[in-house]
Amino acid sequence: MKQHLVRIMSVMAALVITLTLVASSQANDTQAKLTVIHAIPGLPEPVEVFANGASLFSFDYKDSAGPLKLDPGTYDLEVKLAGATVLSASATVEAGNNYTAIAHLTRVENGDPGIALSLFENAAGGTGPGLTRLSVRHVADAPAVDVYLYRGGGQRLIASVEDASNEDGATPSQVGPVKLRPGAYRVELNVAGTDTAAFESDKFVLNPHKAYIVYAIGSIDDGSFELFFQTLNVGKGGKAPKGPKGNPAPIIPK
Repeated sequence: MKQHLVRIMSVMAALVITLTLVASSQANDTQAKLTVIHAIPGLPEPVEVFANGASLFSFDYKDSAGPLKLDPGTYDLEVKLAGATVLSASATVEAGNNYTAIAHLTRVENGDPGIALSLFENAAGGTGPGLTRLSVRHVADAPAVDVYLYRGGGQRLIASVEDASNEDGATPSQVGPVKLRPGAYRVELNVAGTDTAAFESDKFVLNPHKAYIVYAIGSIDDGSFELFFQTLNVGKGGKAPKGPKGNPAPIIPK
């Protein structure tokens, strides 16, 4: 954890990220929604989050805040540790969109983990009658992995993606969103291109008319690696929108 803190403090102090988000064609609201997640282990105390100079909240590792309702526009965000700004970002949000900002570790080959602030646009439309939806995001200090989603406790493969990575300076990989039938599922992560298991989750239940986002967080090297769940109450609505460009289209298992 000490290595994490030294790396974080030295890199975060100079980190400024500009995040510009594109409006969704399905936006039908006058405000944007933003959830913020703290996924950097090893900090000595909670951090405080500011927007345009005003304090919003304080939170600790594995805490989430929001969704905050924001008017469209650009916001200067700061994260402060013990009163000092350690991370800053400028985020432009569009009306009707749903976003998650997550502060997390990144993988640095042959080095201590880096840090990043990643912003995702969430598919927040309805799941469709009787269905649920799942996305998996790799935001951990861990090697590239192949992601496998199984239904129940067996070996029924529902969806997979090869070589999901979270390299320092690159955009983290996302699997999904995948449209599913409600029920129990589990996720397996193998080191990319191999049969070597990196992580296997316990079973978790996906309920109808909700969108679930699973984040791989922490570090595989120090034992802090785990899964973090975010739930969106999206309702059944009509067709669910596709995820960000380049992600697979929704899949409905029989």
